[in-house]
Amino acid sequence: MVTLTFHGHSCVSLEREGARVVIDPGVFSDDALREGGALEGADAVLVTHLHPDHVAPAALVDRDVPIWGPADAVAHLADAGVAPDRLHTLAPGDHTTVAGLGLMVLGGVHAEIADAQPGIANNGYLLEGVFHPGDAVDHADLDAVAGEVRVLLLPVTAPWLRLGEAIALARRTPGAAVHPIHDGILNQRGTALLDGVASRFLGERYRRVGVGESVTHAGVAPVGPA
Repeated sequence: MVTLTFHGHSCVSLEREGARVVIDPGVFSDDALREGGALEGADAVLVTHLHPDHVAPAALVDRDVPIWGPADAVAHLADAGVAPDRLHTLAPGDHTTVAGLGLMVLGGVHAEIADAQPGIANNGYLLEGVFHPGDAVDHADLDAVAGEVRVLLLPVTAPWLRLGEAIALARRTPGAAVHPIHDGILNQRGTALLDGVASRFLGERYRRVGVGESVTHAGVAPVGPA
């Protein structure tokens, strides 16, 4: 079984068989920054891309935890003072283990806001059957492994995102439970409106999990190319 804990915006921790991996501890995730929060006891950190709402270098500099991410995010963290021996580069097509958990990397370009910007790398992570797409919803390589996705962490609002695009991503993983992420800029009214629309199209698959709350799912290790 896989236990997911939601720490605000795009930050989620995943626990299985004693291993704990934190994904995208950024500045919009208060629980990722405070002492005793999301990063406490982490065995590894995955970063989808270098934007500050997904990675807060100041929260990672003094923590003795290995960090994986795309090359430009790794360089960004190194420039911020994270020790090089803690940094590891991942790229789309990689199939490996992190803290003993099976990981496949999809992607890898950040969704366009306008005029081909921001034009940075973005890794999507399929970790033990849980898919965190980072800041993109058009992963061309997802269809080949969609059957392995047991849980989809679905971005629901952003300057680069239309809700219909998010719903289309969820429809590409029809067997997955869907939990919204990337919602740190929403107020209560916006959250209620968005959840109502998403539930209308995705039904009982769609379920919001509150900040600090956990949910358990049956996971599956990726079995993609060795």
